[in-house]
Amino acid sequence: MTQTVQRPKASSNGRAPEVPDDAERDLALLPVDSLREARPFLRRPFTVKAVKWKVQTANAEAGWAMCVPHIDARLVSERLNLVCPHLWQHRFRDENGRTWCDLTVDGLTRPDMGDTWQGKGLVSDAFKRAAVHFGVGVSLYAIPKMFLRASDGHVAPARSNRGPTLRLIDAGEQRLRQLYEQWLEDYGIQRFGRPLDHGDDQDSVGDPDVPAQAAAVEQQQAADQPVSAVEEDPERALVAYLAIDSPLAAKRRQANDGMLLLSAGPARRLRELRDAGIDERALDALLDRVNAAADGATP
Repeated sequence: MTQTVQRPKASSNGRAPEVPDDAERDLALLPVDSLREARPFLRRPFTVKAVKWKVQTANAEAGWAMCVPHIDARLVSERLNLVCPHLWQHRFRDENGRTWCDLTVDGLTRPDMGDTWQGKGLVSDAFKRAAVHFGVGVSLYAIPKMFLRASDGHVAPARSNRGPTLRLIDAGEQRLRQLYEQWLEDYGIQRFGRPLDHGDDQDSVGDPDVPAQAAAVEQQQAADQPVSAVEEDPERALVAYLAIDSPLAAKRRQANDGMLLLSAGPARRLRELRDAGIDERALDALLDRVNAAADGATP
């Protein structure tokens, strides 16, 4: 049953009644009693304070890092509890060495598995992935990849088990919040609705078992690996490099298709692709050479 917002009555002193703001209107409509009513609220974006950021891939030599947004399992639980606390439940199970979460909302169950972390992190990951099937966090997937540069003072040098990398610093986080806020105004609110505030705290710890820096290490791009590793297994290195999600991923896959037709050493092609970085003109020039070679011309 859908609840309605009551219109404020005029005060006895004749003054105009106070009209509730958007956040108060949202709370007046919640909780709801069906999945159909819940869906629009579940898929609403998160506030600027609630969204956290991490470096997904970095090129320390070129001085740039690609950053992506993420939320923690606590925030997912809060969204479900705010919108439909009496309609959802979940259980975890291990199957073939994988941790699965079966999330049920209003009698409908959607499973998903965690595969990013170990221990408790697998549980959190599985829970968040299952919640996406009901719209929780789906807006984050619509946010374009955001690049920061060390020269702008947004990321700083760091070390990982793969060698030099970049880490996000306070100035970079502030810049990402500004970009996210602008994205909400230009696109996000129109498509997903206003951000739904859970009493968000910008300084909250988040998932203690899923540190952002660990994500940066585990997601370190293949371009940072030594050239010797590329020479030993160039095809595997190429696949790993092309698997990195970025605005130029489609062009990199196109380059990969062209390279499969070449007799030239794929390691050299991989280094050319890496050197192209995020410069579209350089990558386009590489694609022209690849396509010409595929057609029988000299690369």
